[in-house]
Amino acid sequence: MSTNNSNEPYAPSNEVLRIAVEEQRRFHNELTSSFAATRAKILYFIGASLALLTFLYAGASNPDGHKLTVHERLFIPHDLYGLIFYFAGLTLVLYALAKLIHGAKPDSLWSVPFEQEDFITLKDTDERIYLEKLKNEYVKTTASNLAVHDRKSCALKDAFYPLLLGAIVLVVLRYFQ
Repeated sequence: MSTNNSNEPYAPSNEVLRIAVEEQRRFHNELTSSFAATRAKILYFIGASLALLTFLYAGASNPDGHKLTVHERLFIPHDLYGLIFYFAGLTLVLYALAKLIHGAKPDSLWSVPFEQEDFITLKDTDERIYLEKLKNEYVKTTASNLAVHDRKSCALKDAFYPLLLGAIVLVVLRYFQ
């Protein structure tokens, strides 16, 4: 362990910088993998929401020409408590769908520590300067990527229970009233 003068700022060794960069690289890879999985889950839940609505309201257009009322085609209950549950369930499913679509929008780019052009024109000749620059780039991109990942994760978390509860209420009303 080396000692520093009191007026000299602490500077980690090259070995410590290499370990820090390797840990940041590992975390960046895990975050990227988690982000991809979160995006996929959002798309799956959007598909599930649309499939649920299609399943429940497939007969609403009345193509056979039957004399069904709007209440019967849309399985809207006549009792007050049934109406409350019906519109609460439909509101929950539509809220979850809107939240998921908002979460799926491409609002910002996923960052990487160095762009391809930076690797083509490497100008650093000192290992220490390069490791410090790489560490700082990882710190900057991790903060940016965590914010993007957090927005997507929040959309998924905020939509899960409303979608589940709304689907249960609507399926029960559709098939058990």
